[in-house]
Amino acid sequence: MLGENGPNMHGYNTTGKASSTYFRLMGLVLALLLLLSVFNVAAGTLLAGKVIGVLDGDTIDVLDVSKTSHRIRLIWIK
Repeated sequence: MLGENGPNMHGYNTTGKASSTYFRLMGLVLALLLLLSVFNVAAGTLLAGKVIGVLDGDTIDVLDVSKTSHRIRLIWIK
């Protein structure tokens, strides 16, 4: 949409070649998504305690050392 050889809205110029700005932007977006997914996995916390109840096949109640009850849903149960 910019001039005769400028990039259009899809990141390609009128000659059919992708612009370097488009590739830089896509690389930055992919790097940000990768970084966010790594932090999401690393955000898990360790909880030690006693299972005091099983609600269904993937949900349990746990009592920690400070006598606080936590409802935990387990994922990837087969």
